[in-house]
This record gives sequence, structure tokens and C-alpha cells, in this order.
Amino acid sequence: MKEEKTPTFRIGLAMAGAVSAGAYTAGVLDFLFEALDAWYDAKARGENVPRHDISLDVASGASAGAMCASLLAIALPYEFPHARLDAQRKPNADALKNPFYRAWVEDIDIRPMLGTADMAGGELPALLNCGVIDDILAQALDYQAPRRERPYVARPFVARFSVGNLRGVPYDISYRGLKSASDTLYAHDDYLGFLVGDSNGQAPAACLRGHRQVAELASSKAADWADLGAAALASGAFPIFLKPRTLTRDANDYNARNFGNPDAADAGQRSVSVAPPWPKGEAPNPYAFVAVDGGIFNNEPLDLAREVLAGDAPDSPADGLRASSAVMMIAPFVNRPGDGSEVPLGPPHQLILPMLFSFIARCRFRPADIALAHDPAVYNRFLVAPVGSTSPDAAQYWIASGPMQGFFGFLHKEFRKHDYQLGRRNCQHFLQQYFRLPKDNPIVAYGYAGLPPEQAAAWLDQNGELPIIPLIGDVAKEEPLCDWPVGQFQADELMDAIATRVDAIFRYYRESMAADSGKGAVRWLTRAYLQIGWWAGRKQVLASLRGSIEDALKAQQL
Repeated sequence: MKEEKTPTFRIGLAMAGAVSAGAYTAGVLDFLFEALDAWYDAKARGENVPRHDISLDVASGASAGAMCASLLAIALPYEFPHARLDAQRKPNADALKNPFYRAWVEDIDIRPMLGTADMAGGELPALLNCGVIDDILAQALDYQAPRRERPYVARPFVARFSVGNLRGVPYDISYRGLKSASDTLYAHDDYLGFLVGDSNGQAPAACLRGHRQVAELASSKAADWADLGAAALASGAFPIFLKPRTLTRDANDYNARNFGNPDAADAGQRSVSVAPPWPKGEAPNPYAFVAVDGGIFNNEPLDLAREVLAGDAPDSPADGLRASSAVMMIAPFVNRPGDGSEVPLGPPHQLILPMLFSFIARCRFRPADIALAHDPAVYNRFLVAPVGSTSPDAAQYWIASGPMQGFFGFLHKEFRKHDYQLGRRNCQHFLQQYFRLPKDNPIVAYGYAGLPPEQAAAWLDQNGELPIIPLIGDVAKEEPLCDWPVGQFQADELMDAIATRVDAIFRYYRESMAADSGKGAVRWLTRAYLQIGWWAGRKQVLASLRGSIEDALKAQQL
């Protein structure tokens, strides 16, 4: 007699970009896996706990979220200790052995990013030195720990990273009516996908065609994992400040891309595959392109996770009684409630940065997602975001890393510690209070049916809903709320390092502009003119940078 499969709720993780606030996402992931491991360990011991199953199918990410997704893919086969911080932000003894904490709290910092070793060859890859980011990835790829089976992780596990493709992929856009000779537009909103682990001979869903197969165990020496790591780094290449990456792939991957068509009368046609009109009818191989921050075009890649969960059945139900899958969105870059920042009218150059940051902010969500997020009948998407920290009411963000477009966490470890622990605490409250289904949903109804009535009733909330992931044992104990890290950092601590980096950047542009100006006396005069200008303006540049840091500290009450 064939054994019936245990009712299973499928989960996809979608992790938004947030630069240094990736420390918050890392904390969420750390607690999530601590909770899942505790529950499944209790089931294996035969304890009286809910008996339904979870299947973690996919992790999508943009920018910092992509880097967290890559760490997740690396860590899944291993037993790792969990990093816990007390109210004074002091970590437990094993915290440095945790791959999320090590990468996002301990190792990443602005100080090595202000070094000048990356400019030794006469090049300027980005305004900041990204060598430390490369080192963190290499160390993560070689992570070693005892193996652990996690039956709730699907194999292959899908990792998808949004990237900004500066080359672009051509598509024909034709409408009924007048047409030009060529109605071709270029798509720059791109992504790369990877299938981690053995697929056991199963054919992937249509949306997974063109994804790179990756071995279950990571290694910095393995070409498949090097490609996965490069894609994650490319997704985090914040324009100008962090180094762009050149990626190479098979252009035929794009021939399998699906596009949503919500106006189609036939549900089967609401996702269509459209091949690019490659020149001469043949895909260019190898297809290489310069990739930058995925957050520029898709900072909250919920669609990349949702597509995998939907598979070949895009009309999966979203109501609470029938929902069988959901995307858990982790979005660190959320402001405290307010009415926005006023931008005074002034000369055109004063609007450049506000316009750029407004564009980036617009990419952090999609209007349709706001409507769905506020629909109480939708149970296929959930949000974990910063809330309830000890930040003063005047602070702009719940997290310490929020100012300066998310770069502020790089300035001091105590900021990152705070945000990591807030991620753990918020994840705990999310699983307890929000990640639930109505008690009559068949999955949780089965899961809680075998419990003694009084025990099952204890899990039920006032809305008649039951947890999808129950907190078992010690993970149910309240996670500490960290003190706000006020007074931990002063701008003066960085000014020497900033001056060294700024001087090196000036020398690069001075020599480049002098070389472009001509030879002999003309080049010499250009170099001298630029040097005199720098002597006159250097003090003002450094004062402006210092003022920006001090303004951010004041605005964030740090």
C-alpha cells in the first residue's frame, strides 16, 4: 500500500536589497533555521508536536539579499551554531562560527573598504575597495562544519539573484497598428538561477530551464559555486560605490524565460515564453555582460520566488483555507512611520541625488504588492521587516544601518550587532503572531490534529489561526531586545582613512585626465591645474563627507 505524503506547506524566501542592513536579514535567517531545526528535531524524537511538513523550495535575493541567499545555499547542508546577543549586544561564545553572523557582523566593515590596494594597478574599480567582500565570499564557500540533514529543504534548492544587465536582452515589441521597421526594446532587469543539490532525476519546472546545476557542498575551488558566488556579488554591486562584475552565461538561457500575461482569457496562457530576436537568429555565445546591483530594477524579488512555488500551475490559491505555499519577504530597509523628507527647490545640481535616491526607493516595492499586502484574504505572501527596536522616536529607521542609503551599518560593528539581533527577535514574533493559517486549512488541521485537545488549543490564536512553523522548546523563549547603540561611533574615527581613499581617487582622475589631454607641456599643465584645484577644494570635500556622517548620526539619534 502506497504511503500517503504528509501535508506540506511550501515556502519561498525573498530577500530585499539593503546594503549593510543585510545584517538584519542574516539575523532573520539565523532564527528561522533555529526554529525549523528545533521543530524537526522534536518530531524525530517522537514528541507531541505538530506533524505537518514544510518544504523550503527557493531563496531569491537582490543586492544584500542575494548575498544572504548565497550564504543560505552554502550553509544548508551543515550544522551551525546560532548567534545570540544579549541586551547589551554581547554575542554568545559560538557566534563567530555562525556563517551569517561572521559574514554580516564581524567581517564586513568600512575600514578595509577605504584601503587603496585595489588601485595598485592604476585602475579604479569603484569608489570603495571591494576586496573584503571577495574575501568574505571565498571564506564562506569553504565553510566546514558537521553535516546535517534538513528534511524540510527541497532538493534541488533553487537560488535566484536579480541583477542589472547593462548590455540588455533584446525583445520585439509589436502592437496592432502602425509599426516601425524594428520594434525592439532591451530588457535590463535580469536574474540568474541555480539548482543546488541533486534533482533525483526529476525534470525541473518550465521556469527553471536555463538554471545552472550546482553541487550540494560548496567550495571556492568549484567552478559551479564560483559562478553562483559571482552572481551574488554582481547583484550587490551598488552603482559607483561597489565594483560591477562581468558575468558570462549561455544566451540560450533567455529562450526559456516566461513573462506574465494577466489579460489572457486562458489561465494556461497567463505565463508565456518569449525568445529574444537574436541577431542572425542565433544566440550569441558566450553571452557576457556587465552586471550591477539587482536592486536597481527589482529590489524585492518576490516574483522570482513566487514563480518557483507556482511552478507549472500559476493559479495556486491564495485564500487561507486553500493556501499551500507562501513567499516570506524579508525587507530590512523600512522607515519608521513618517511623512517623507522634504526636498527644497534649488539649483538643478541639488536635485540630482534626491532624484537618484527617489528612483532607488521606487524600485524597493511594486504598487501591486501594496494592494496584496493589505488584503486580509491573501495568505501566500508574508513580510518580515524591522519594527519595535529601541530606536528613539526621532530616528528615521528601526535599524541602526538605515542612513546613507543603507551604508551606515558598515561604519561600526555595534550597529550591525543591533540589527542582527533585531532580525532574530522580529523573526520570532513573526512566526508566533503572523505566519499562520486558519485552523481549517487542511495542512495545519492535519498537523495539529494529533495533539491533546488542550495542547492544540494553546496554539490557536483569537483569529482561529495556527502557526505554520511552531516554536518548540528554547526557541519560544523571548529573544532579547538590544539597547540602541548610541555613542558608539564618531566621524573622526574614519576621517584619516577617508582622506587616504579620497586622495587616491583624486590622483587616479588627475592622471587619467592629464593623459587624455595630450602630451608634453599640455599634459603637465593639466596635471598642475588639477592639483592646484585639489589643494583649494580638498578641505571642503572632506568637510562635506564628515558633515554627512555627522548629520546621519544626529538624524538617527546615534
